[in-house]
Amino acid sequence: MGVDAGRRHRVDEQREQRKRGGQHDAGVVRHSGVQIGQFYFDTWPRALGLSLVGFAVLFAVPWVARGFTTVDRLLVRGLLGPTRTSDRVDDLDMEHTGVFWHANGEVLPW
Repeated sequence: MGVDAGRRHRVDEQREQRKRGGQHDAGVVRHSGVQIGQFYFDTWPRALGLSLVGFAVLFAVPWVARGFTTVDRLLVRGLLGPTRTSDRVDDLDMEHTGVFWHANGEVLPW
């Protein structure tokens, strides 16, 4: 009967602990909620803080992505766009289309 009394006592202890919100088995503490590393978000303030951080990240990520795409767009325009030299060549070509020049700088008739 001594063994049954000890078992009943442990079962009663476990029931009491479950009523208080925690489950303890042989020195092991079980938490409910979210765990990141060794940190548990198992209380209302911690869960609320985690939610607020999540909302902040949710609203910040599009702006960060926009910043990266703006930098990319500027690099594409700068590296692949027209240069001053190519613009100058285009201007000279349009100004002197159909005109022949002599070596001394005179315009030759067409």
